[in-house]
Amino acid sequence: MVLDEGEIHDCVAILGHRRGTDVSEGWEIERLHAVPADDVKTEDAESLARHDGWVYMFGSHFGSKSGPLQPKWGFVARFREADVEHATKDPAVEVEIFRKCFLLHRLINDALKAEGLDLIPLGPEPYEALIEGTIKRGAEK
Repeated sequence: MVLDEGEIHDCVAILGHRRGTDVSEGWEIERLHAVPADDVKTEDAESLARHDGWVYMFGSHFGSKSGPLQPKWGFVARFREADVEHATKDPAVEVEIFRKCFLLHRLINDALKAEGLDLIPLGPEPYEALIEGTIKRGAEK
């Protein structure tokens, strides 16, 4: 599971159930001892998924409701399940992080456009807060 306050390597937790105990008891949770593979900043994890021996974690890819979009929130991270020998001790599990600013937004928007779906247009206030606010923030930084 993931927590949403902090960098992804600090916010992955392992949830387990002790063998032989009733489903109403025997549950444990521990933060996974993990380190980022690269110096990539992340924040606001939203979900995770397991596939083909990997655990994938996804950032919110958004920002606050009032804008602007937050680059640190747009990431996908992963680690190999087989690398988790324990939850809390060394060596730490290495987490790979992919953060291409707004790539997921572009891929989804391009796919929706290619399908010819009728979309609700973004109103002037959200456009100013999210799009223009993000452009302004990017230019300042």
